[in-house]
This record gives sequence, C-alpha cells and structure tokens, in this order.
Amino acid sequence: MKKFPGPVFACALFCSPALNGAPGANAQEAGGMPHVGCNANGYVLTHDPAYQRQNPDDRLAQSTVYLGVSCDAYAKTLGQGAWCWANAGVLTEFNGKTLSLARLELPECREHATEPACGCWEAPLPGAPGN
Repeated sequence: MKKFPGPVFACALFCSPALNGAPGANAQEAGGMPHVGCNANGYVLTHDPAYQRQNPDDRLAQSTVYLGVSCDAYAKTLGQGAWCWANAGVLTEFNGKTLSLARLELPECREHATEPACGCWEAPLPGAPGN
C-alpha cells in the first residue's frame, strides 16, 4: 500500500468540496437563492420562474416576498407575517409556521440605511419561545 505524505493527505481531505462545505456541497440547487432587491419599505425577494416550477413545495419561492423595515413580511401565497435575520440567514413566520432562507445575505439599501435591522435577538418571531 502506497503512503501519501501528510500534507498531500490533509489537502485531499480538507480541500475536498464535498467535505468542507464549499459551494455545491450542501448548497441549494442552482436558482434556489432568491434575488434580493430594495424598495423604500424594505427588501423584495423574487425567485427564478424555472426554480418555482421545479420546486412547487418551496412556499417562499412561489411569489414575491416583501420584508419590511418594521420586521413585517408579506407574500401573496402566504399572507402577512414577520421576519428577522440571524447569522445563518433569514427566518420568516407566516400563519405560525417558520420558514427559513438559509445563508441569505441582505444587501445594504440606501433607501432605509438608517433603519435598525430586524435581528432575531432584538425582534424575535411571534412564535419564538418566550413570546
């Protein structure tokens, strides 16, 4: 049995995309992340129509989702809700159900740059324990 030098083995192990969480390892499929834009009231999330057709069970993808600066949310398919962000992405709550947008990064929007962020530690979702 041929032995690999320590650094080669370590690189083979830790440089592997399947093991270190590089894009594609456990990422959502292509088109899974919504496009995020800004408006005067907050953020606007839209998904690619091809992703919507291929993922009819992804309830957040089936219509435009609006995340307001006052931590309110709205989607035509889900109604009124709430949202907050954490280090792992954005959490939304519609009709008592929490739906996650893992790894979603919200842009800095000049339209509401002075508004406080809706951090989950400051403005937890209505269904969070203790609320």
